[in-house]
Amino acid sequence: MKLIKLALAALALTALAGCSNFVADFGVPTVNISPGSSSLLYARDNNGNQTLTGLQVTAVVQSLPGSPSGTVAGLNLLGGGTLPGSAIASCAPTSKPDDCPKITLQVTYGLPIPSQGSVVVTGYQAVPLNAQPTRTVNITPITLY
Repeated sequence: MKLIKLALAALALTALAGCSNFVADFGVPTVNISPGSSSLLYARDNNGNQTLTGLQVTAVVQSLPGSPSGTVAGLNLLGGGTLPGSAIASCAPTSKPDDCPKITLQVTYGLPIPSQGSVVVTGYQAVPLNAQPTRTVNITPITLY
């Protein structure tokens, strides 16, 4: 009997030691990303002429039905770089997709501006409720500009 108790205690301690390697991601926001607007930025020079100064690109990030609130820490761009993220509200499982909350993220590029078709989102970084950073990669890249 003593041997059985000892074996059970050893098994329980082994199971507890393995728990430190277990990280569950729960509450990760799931979102849909779509292109927003892109506009060229101009300023007037000393002679009153308009000159190109940059480009502003926006992306619309929308919670999907059943998604919890959380933080979209950033949108991963093709070739590196990240579009800064923001907190996003939850969306009830019974909601229609168009009724879910949206946020708009924007980035401004100076000169030289990126070529058209080169600002592409390949994924997003989400922070779940347990604050463990998670990277979720989109299946299809989304061209913002």
